[in-house]
Amino acid sequence: EGYLADFRALDAALGGRPRLDLVFEDDIRPDPAAAGRRASDFLGLPPHPAAVRLAPTTPWPLGRVVENLDEVRAHLAGTAHAWMADEDEG
Repeated sequence: EGYLADFRALDAALGGRPRLDLVFEDDIRPDPAAAGRRASDFLGLPPHPAAVRLAPTTPWPLGRVVENLDEVRAHLAGTAHAWMADEDEG
C-alpha cells in the first residue's frame, strides 16, 4: 500500500506532467534495449547503444526459493499483490 501511495504522491507532485513507467516484467526483461530507448525518447535524448548483459539473480522457480509458498499465496489471495506469488514461467 505504501508503494501505491508513493505513486499517488508522485502524480500529485507532477501536477499532470508526463511520467514514464517501466515495469521490469513487461518492459525491461523482454527487451532491455527497447526499454532504454523508451527512456531516452521520454527524456528527449538521442538513443545510445547499450551492451545488455543479463542473467537471472535467482534461476530457480519460486516454489524452490520460498519454502512456505502455499502460505504466502493464501495470505496474498484476493489482494492486489496476489500476482507476486505466481510462478514465473518466463
